[in-house]
Amino acid sequence: MLRDRHPTDLVLRTALCEAMNTVNNRPLTHVADDPLDPEPLTPNMLLLGRNNVIQFDHDFDERDLDCRAAYKHSQIYADRFWRKWVAAYRPELIRSCKWPDNRRYHEYKVGDIVMLVDETLHRGNWPKGVVEKTYRGPDGKIRTVEIRTAKSQYKRPVSKVVLLQPISSSSGPENVANKIS
Repeated sequence: MLRDRHPTDLVLRTALCEAMNTVNNRPLTHVADDPLDPEPLTPNMLLLGRNNVIQFDHDFDERDLDCRAAYKHSQIYADRFWRKWVAAYRPELIRSCKWPDNRRYHEYKVGDIVMLVDETLHRGNWPKGVVEKTYRGPDGKIRTVEIRTAKSQYKRPVSKVVLLQPISSSSGPENVANKIS
C-alpha cells in the first residue's frame, strides 16, 4: 500500500487510526430509522463506550501548511486502506453461488436487512436498507432485489448487496419497516 513512500510516524499513525475507526464503526446490529431506538452496536462502542462516527474535514490556513500536508497524506493512506479492505473483505461479505454447492447461498426475502455496496461513496458510508421486492433470474434464483433505505429506493443485483440480518432472525416483518438508516 505504501510502496516506496516513507511517511512520518505521525502520518502513518493517523492513517492507521482512520482505518481502524472505519472498520470499528461498522454496525454489528441493524441501524434503526427511529431516533428513539437504541444506537446500533459497533466494535467502537465496545472499545470506547461510544460510537466514533465523526469525519474530520478541517480548513487549514497557511500557518498549518505542514500539518495540512501531513493530514492530506494520512487521508490518502486511509483511502488506500479502504480500497484494499473493500477488495479483500467484500467477497467475504457477499456470498455468491458460482458452483452447484448451495450451502453458502442466501435467498433474499422481503424484510431482510441489507447494506448496499457502492464503491463510489466515501469510506464507511454504504447505505443500509430493507429488501422490499425480489426478482428471480432464468435459473429460478433471486438475482436482483429492490431495497428501501431511509433516503431512497434502489434496485441492485445481489452481488452488490450484503446481508446484515435475515428476516427470520429479526423481530418480524411488521417491525422491520422502520429499522433502516
